[in-house]
Amino acid sequence: MSMLLSYWIIGIAEATSCYLPSTPLTPYNVLEIAKVETQRGCEVLCDAQTTCAGFSFKDSTFSSSCVLLSTSIPNANCAIPTEIMLKTITGCVARTNITAEFGVDPCIDEMAPMVLQIGKPGPICPISNGKVYIIRAIDETGRRHTFDNDIMSWMEKSGDMWLYRFDMNPYPQTVIPIIAATCAIAGGVKCPCAP
Repeated sequence: MSMLLSYWIIGIAEATSCYLPSTPLTPYNVLEIAKVETQRGCEVLCDAQTTCAGFSFKDSTFSSSCVLLSTSIPNANCAIPTEIMLKTITGCVARTNITAEFGVDPCIDEMAPMVLQIGKPGPICPISNGKVYIIRAIDETGRRHTFDNDIMSWMEKSGDMWLYRFDMNPYPQTVIPIIAATCAIAGGVKCPCAP
């Protein structure tokens, strides 16, 4: 009897653009205003539009907003300069800190980024000080996910992102590209339905 294993892997492309903070004195034309979960959501929207030069992002608990910007407005000045993220395709560096882009998460009571382990099979977030963690992550599209902290899961670096892997034979392997993650405790404060 032969055993057939099936795997599905989502391909990952290296970042072709990146966004650098800027506080220009010149205003920009607005392309679109959208609700997003994370700053990465703004990046995905801006990357999808060739006329997008950058964006302004407001990170708030349940209603983060993204203002996509196009060209600067000539002969105009901002009354109050505001930080925006401008798109560039040169000088982009690979992500090195998996927790850096995590932002405000509406569903966790406590974050513990220091216990997150990359590249080791076993629990990604080992039990620490008697605390049992879940994994909160942001995928390549900017959506938030909760992953079980199972001994059959691990994370590894892959180019500009990380891969969350869950492998429980004989079931198919799950592989999800992520740009940020943290170990977390979901409790009754922000998530009354949490375990």
